[in-house]
Amino acid sequence: MKTVGIIAEYNPFHNGHKYHIEKTKELTNADGVIAIMSGNFVQRGDMAIYSKYLRTMSALKYGVDLVVELPCVYACQSAEYFAKGGVEIAKILNCNYLSFGIEENNLEQLTKVAEITKNPSPALEGKIKEYRNQGMTYPKALCESLKEYNLEAIISTPNNVLAIEYLKNIGNIVPIGVKRYGSDHDQEGSGSFIRELIYNGKNCKKYVPKEAYDIIKGNQADKDKLSNLILYKLRTMTKEQIANLPDVSEGLENRIFEMARCSANLEELLQNIKSKRYTMARIRRILINALLDILKDDLGKAPEYIRVLGMNETGMAILKELKDNISVPIITKLADAKPCKMLDIDIKASNIYSLLSKENSLFDYKNFPIINR
Repeated sequence: MKTVGIIAEYNPFHNGHKYHIEKTKELTNADGVIAIMSGNFVQRGDMAIYSKYLRTMSALKYGVDLVVELPCVYACQSAEYFAKGGVEIAKILNCNYLSFGIEENNLEQLTKVAEITKNPSPALEGKIKEYRNQGMTYPKALCESLKEYNLEAIISTPNNVLAIEYLKNIGNIVPIGVKRYGSDHDQEGSGSFIRELIYNGKNCKKYVPKEAYDIIKGNQADKDKLSNLILYKLRTMTKEQIANLPDVSEGLENRIFEMARCSANLEELLQNIKSKRYTMARIRRILINALLDILKDDLGKAPEYIRVLGMNETGMAILKELKDNISVPIITKLADAKPCKMLDIDIKASNIYSLLSKENSLFDYKNFPIINR
């Protein structure tokens, strides 16, 4: 079967995602669509607003045939590791295509940036280091460094940054760039805009497909509970343990250690740690990694399993075809899975998430893949 992979979060599933799936099918004429989806914690360094099972149900309603989980060791990291983990899973699943959103129809330019940055010249590395020493975040330093190529504008948006990272790792998979439909980040109709509506008790029906809206209605997780969990975790850690978290460098562990002991809540903690050198998303990811016990040594490892969250009949056929030609175990029943740290982190993430949501504790062990017929 000819399949197309989509690395996604669907946080929550909205009209833009529906359009992306429809356009992907039109452009590829693939036999099946596979979503490689973040679990209960996401790349911006936060919990998902709805559980991975509710988001899986929405994806299956609107054109996805098979949903597998992107392990937390990838899902909660910078664009580099998020993309690398997702693409590696797409390769394991023998996807013919990888479809992703881009800001304009500029896949050729994005490919050029990917080539330049995958194996940067000493001159480019020197420029990035120079800007970093001036206190710039890495994305800003890279943007400034690419000005001599007239490519700086292309990496100024989150979708294009992810697209470039996908292209660095894509290998023989055919890339499909779909021009974004709808609003920019934080603007009306975007995922962040919709999440704010939901958390503020306002109606998001205008921006979410009907069946997806019916699935999620009233089931959002409680973000206020996350604050105490993170503060508790940080206050039980030593500076040395904090220093071993991904993205912690240059003595940042000292600031986190001190601020965790004098901040009253998560937002205050973030503001106390924030500086022009570290993006808010990077700080958020550090805190989520602390909560989930993800360490620097856990990054860069190859996927150790494929965890199935849901499928329809086409998805079942895809799995059947893969069964004898796949390099890692396919997990449909957690009790039968071979233990490993990567999976242990995913289970921990679900157990923590169950404290934030209305779902029962240990629901990873109680739930089987969702079947949409």
